[in-house]
Parts: sequence; C-alpha cells; structure tokens
Amino acid sequence: MFPILWITIALAAALVFVYFSARRARALRPPIVLAPGEKMPTTPMQRLAQWALGVSVVLALLAVAVVVYHGPQIYWDDDRVRLTVMGLVLAMMGVLAFVAIRSAQWMARGDAVIDERDRAVLTGAPAGQAGAILITLAIWQIGLAGTYHGNGQVPMVFFYLVFWSCVVMAALSWLAGIVLGYKRQ
Repeated sequence: MFPILWITIALAAALVFVYFSARRARALRPPIVLAPGEKMPTTPMQRLAQWALGVSVVLALLAVAVVVYHGPQIYWDDDRVRLTVMGLVLAMMGVLAFVAIRSAQWMARGDAVIDERDRAVLTGAPAGQAGAILITLAIWQIGLAGTYHGNGQVPMVFFYLVFWSCVVMAALSWLAGIVLGYKRQ
C-alpha cells in the first residue's frame, strides 16, 4: 500500500506546480484595468473550463479511490476493478476532448464567443503541463525505487499506474491552467 501514497504525493505536488506556473504565465500578460468595483464577466470558455475541471477532478478522485481501496494487486488481477478505473479515466479524457473540440469550434466560428482574453488564456494554459508530468514521474520514481530497491523488481502494475497518473495529470493541469488563467492578480 505504501506506493499508493506516492500517487497522492505526486498528484498534489504536480498541481501545486501547475498553480505557480499559471500564476507566472498570467503575470506575463498585460493587466486589464477596470473601474473600481467592476468585475470582468465570465466567458463561455471560462464556464466550460470550470465545469470540466470540476467533473475531471471528481472522476480522477474516484479512479484513485478505487485503486487505493482495492490495492494495486487487486487492480491488476481483477478485470472489473481495472475496467472501472479505465472507464473513469476515459470519461475524464472524454470531458477533456469535449473542451478541446468545443473551444476549437468557437475559435473557428470567429464570432464573439472567444475573445482576446480567451485566446491568451488558452495559449498560456499548457504552461505547467510538462513540469507537472515531470514532477509526477519523479515522485513515482523516488517512491518505487525506495520501496523496491531491495529486490530490484518493480511489479508491472505500477508501470500502468505511473502511465495513467501522467495522463490524468496532463488533463488536469491543462484544465487548471485555463481556470487559473482567468484569475486576476
């Protein structure tokens, strides 16, 4: 059960990295000056990204909870558990695909649904993805090497868990980059 602790640490550390990367990317954009007390309206892209991030976090947490509850070996041996986790992760990827397709449709239409602020946020959204994935990989590597150093063999199930945690982190960090991109300094 000890290696499962590493998936939690990896995802938390990577999300912290995404937060600071999004803040840095946001600081590079010119500030928007508003009258005192006035707020920027939420855009359709912003609402879509907030919805998608909420749904994706719930799906990812459910997938992690299933693996933690049953343990890595049951996940590996029991097809029902593995397919449940895969279904949750693929549903999360479906949400991500919906956001990507919808935003591409809005940009292709060229009307006022996507404005320059949305385009700037979408451009800066992947700023933290690579770092988040690298942090996830590094923490998994440290955890698995420390746990299985004595026998020199890492069970195959952890390679799958490492891969899927990187996929989940890529999706969550992109959506988090969009949501955080709309926050004001």
